[in-house]
Amino acid sequence: FAQLIKKFVMDKEQFLKEAQEKISVLTEKINSLTKELGLKTGDLKEKAQQELNKLLADKSSLTEKFEALKNASGDKWEEAKKAFTDLSSGSLSDGLKKGIDAVKNLF
Repeated sequence: FAQLIKKFVMDKEQFLKEAQEKISVLTEKINSLTKELGLKTGDLKEKAQQELNKLLADKSSLTEKFEALKNASGDKWEEAKKAFTDLSSGSLSDGLKKGIDAVKNLF
């Protein structure tokens, strides 16, 4: 039984580490795009800012799920893990990639 608990804790720690890395990479990309945005002007800047605002909202949702994931225990862990995975690799992930590409294309 102790070995099972140890495996659960290790799996949780590894998953949380990987989830944090995904959020960190996303944050770096958004920060980089924000810096580039500061150099732009006019309509291009406005369109890029709108896309960045969408990305920031999506990142906020992902971060919220991550916080819930960190605090989840027992049977809630699997539920929270699935919610984060669905969000980070499903339509939100596709939306984030499209949003990043849309901003990059404006530059």
